[in-house]
Formats: sequence, structure tokens, C-alpha cells
Amino acid sequence: MATQGIQQYLEEKNINAVVGTAITEAAKARAETACEHMAGTLLDQGTINVPGLSDALRSLGDVHGDKVDYLVKKLKAANKKTKQKVPAGEIEFCYFPVVGRGEQVRLICAEHGITLKEIAPVGFGGDTFKHGETPNGHFPWMKDGKLVLNDSNVIVQYLIEKYPGPLTPTTFDEKMKALAAWSWCQDYYSFVLSPLHDMALKHNEKHWRNARLTDPRAVGDLEAEYVEDLKKLHQTRVGYFEKQVAALKSPFLAGAECTYADVFLYTCVYAVQKCAGFGPLRDACGGDPYSDCPSIVALVAKVAAREKIAAAAGKFDEAPI
Repeated sequence: MATQGIQQYLEEKNINAVVGTAITEAAKARAETACEHMAGTLLDQGTINVPGLSDALRSLGDVHGDKVDYLVKKLKAANKKTKQKVPAGEIEFCYFPVVGRGEQVRLICAEHGITLKEIAPVGFGGDTFKHGETPNGHFPWMKDGKLVLNDSNVIVQYLIEKYPGPLTPTTFDEKMKALAAWSWCQDYYSFVLSPLHDMALKHNEKHWRNARLTDPRAVGDLEAEYVEDLKKLHQTRVGYFEKQVAALKSPFLAGAECTYADVFLYTCVYAVQKCAGFGPLRDACGGDPYSDCPSIVALVAKVAAREKIAAAAGKFDEAPI
């Protein structure tokens, strides 16, 4: 629509007759400009949330109520078909050679056709950053042109919005569902999986990782107690989430299509099932920490079966965590 303009669209769909008012050339031009500004963006269901488009629609005449709803529905459908993508450039990305919070970024880039230039941290074959030298003092770190981002949530949101693709939610409700599910994964990673990193890497100094405190039980005589506590936390958290996934009336977390949230869940589950560093949790759970979570397991299997995901995901058997 950004190239054809709303004028041709209105003429083709005869919306003028539906609206029941004359459409001036000035109104068409304003509507054209508004649609160009919102190229690549979908309207919320039944809501005008872009001021420029709202003004353009109202400039068409006495447009309100069901007429506005009709126009929004038609514009949304047309915009979805002609949504323009920003050409993906080369993203610089610095993270450890592990799954962690970085694998989801790698997989989003693979699905969306974004070139990812990985920069290894100091101590892992690189010479750009030492741990603690990034703006927030931790990884992942990303640079696109002059823009620098240093938080996994912001990086993910930037990629799916700046370079929309198959993992980008489309409707407002889907965006919120995906964000809610992703946030669950983020908490699960932070409170259950991340503490196991300390055990795998044999560190129990309180501040060895500047992003959070470390439990001194991670190394030493109290390791079994430490794992047992994390096992209980794991079972509680995934127990709640399993019920939510089982109750879904859609194949994926946000709806009919796979989104970035499903990918993060997939990286968390497969890391626990495959990476050597999560062996103590697997042992504590009788071999499979997700044996009581058939709905979660079935969902991540669908993510794993995606062609680009399967081709790009190679760290689970290699990385310690």
C-alpha cells in the first residue's frame, strides 16, 4: 500500500460508496502519506492507533462507528499483504559461545534473514570486550549501525520490529501474548537455569558475575542441597507454565504462528535436555526435567522442526550451558 497509495485502493474496493461521502484529492493525499508512514506496521484490531492515519481517515468525511471499523479492517488486510521490510544489514553481536540468552538472537536472525557478525569476548577468542566492559556490564551486546543495545529483551524486540519476519507477532493481542510468554522464559532462565551456570563453571564467589549474586553452595559440599532447591523451583515454575500451554487453543504460545517467544522457550528446554552443564538437574529429575510437561515438549518440538531453526541450532550438544 505504501507504493500504490490509498487512492487506488479506495477506488478498487469502492470504499467511497460504503463511506457515503465524497473523497477529495487533498484527503487522498493525506491518507497516502499516513499509509506510507505506517508501512510495515499493522493496526490493532478495530482500533486506530496511528495519529496520522486517524486524521487521514477522518478527513475522508463523516467517517465514524462501523464505517471506521470497516476501513480499519480493510486497511489492515491490505497493509499486511504489502508490508515492507527494512533491508537487513549486518548486526554485530557479542556473546559467549553458549546457548544462554544469545541463541534466541542467533535463531531470530536466521529466520529473518539478518546477517549476524559474531564477536567473541576476551577469553573466548576475541579482543573487543572483557566481561564488565559493555555498557551494562554483561552480555549479550549488539550493534546495528550506530545503535548499541546491551540487553537481551531489548535486542530481541529491536530485531523483530526493525526487521519483521515470520517470528514477529502481527496483532496487538499476539504481541502481548508473546511478550508475556517470553517474560516467563526470561524469569525461568534467570532464577533456575542461570544459577546452574555457576555450578557448571565452578564458581561460587558472591560477585564473580557482576549482574547478580551467586549462591556459595554452587561449589563444594552443599552442591546436592543446591541442586535440590533448584529442582523444586524448576518443577514449580514449569508446572504452572505447563498448565498454561496445555490450555492453549492455538499451536503456539501467541497464536497460530510461531513467534520469538516460542524460540526462547525452545532454547531453554533444549539446553536443559542436552547441554552438559545441566546434567545435575537432569539427574535430580530422573533423567528428563520435562517428563511431566508433555504440552511444553510438544510445542518446542514444532519449533525444532522448522527448517531454518534446525539448520542454525548447533550449540546444544556442544555448549556446556
